[in-house]
Amino acid sequence: MLIKKNIYALIVVGLIGCSGIPRQDLGNYVTNFNSVKSTTQDIILIVKLVAESEAEQNNEGAVALEEKLNALDARLDALELISNYNDILVSLASGTDPEAVYGSLQNLSDGLNSFGIKSISSLVENVMPYGELISQAVTLIDNAVKAKQFREAVDAAHKPIQGIIDILIQDSDDLFEIQVQSLSKRQDPERDKITDLRFSFDELINSYSADENIESLISEFNENLVLMNVPSNELPDPVENLSSGTNNPDAADLNTLKLLINQLSVHIQNYNKIVNQLEALEDIKLQYKNLLRLTSESFENLNFAIQHDQYFLPIDLTIDALNLRKAYLKLQEAKQQ
Repeated sequence: MLIKKNIYALIVVGLIGCSGIPRQDLGNYVTNFNSVKSTTQDIILIVKLVAESEAEQNNEGAVALEEKLNALDARLDALELISNYNDILVSLASGTDPEAVYGSLQNLSDGLNSFGIKSISSLVENVMPYGELISQAVTLIDNAVKAKQFREAVDAAHKPIQGIIDILIQDSDDLFEIQVQSLSKRQDPERDKITDLRFSFDELINSYSADENIESLISEFNENLVLMNVPSNELPDPVENLSSGTNNPDAADLNTLKLLINQLSVHIQNYNKIVNQLEALEDIKLQYKNLLRLTSESFENLNFAIQHDQYFLPIDLTIDALNLRKAYLKLQEAKQQ
């Protein structure tokens, strides 16, 4: 029995008494969790920069900007609380003496007590139950820590942390809406310019009599049009030579038509770049939600294992962490195109 307990003490995931998982598994979990945290922090900080830039360009009031920035700071604070709770769970699951997390539990309690839950903008009307949950949990955590009942303190922290994760999942659309709105404001003028160029080219091209040069320019213009990143049924109608013109185009006329084609190409590239960024944002949002759900599930399993001295298999975040990072890098790449 003593040998068996000694083996248990070396196991990574699960408290003293759990068995069967190499230390490397928990190490991989921690590495990937930290990667997700770092990437998520980068995402939120970029949104802050976008919010500040948009406020400056649109002369947005200081109060409105402050509310947005406070909401984003609240998300960063939430991320730290989730990370702190994860550190506590990992410490206990790796066999650390529960008393060693005394300070961490106190810090977690202080963080929960000061958490600006109402600053998260989209759920202001729905956060009251979470606020009460956090308030009650802080008292339970403090009382359990004072009594040196550390497992009970961890269990008391479980519900508010899960509640905060739930808020972040529900609030994810609002988190990315700032960037979506910013991109949409740039996308609409590009679409309008493409439409204007199409009509201008069509009107001008049909003022000339048909010849090989005209046919070639029409073909080139239409080839650019189909490059626009929209569903096929939303593509602008191709230009057609109705042969209604009687003028023979000279070199200056042909250069004007070529200039319109070049302008079309530029605006389509700009439009597609914005579409790529919007698609990357949507991918990031999906990965972000998925990882929050996986984190919630992982905490559920870890806490149960700690409370009951049972076997726990850590959720493998390797692929999911990589997917979030790839989506984030795809967004940065789209911005640089």
